[in-house]
Amino acid sequence: MANMIEVLLLLSAVAIVVVSVWGFVTGEFYNRITQACFAVFMLVLLVRM
Repeated sequence: MANMIEVLLLLSAVAIVVVSVWGFVTGEFYNRITQACFAVFMLVLLVRM
């Protein structure tokens, strides 16, 4: 179970970075997706603690 959580954390971090860079480059509506990814990332972190 811990491995699954770590994999999810890693995927979330990668997704946040990719979406942030893509949104910055394109200037589209991707900040909402970034905020959603960040919210999920923080939730997983909180659950892990």
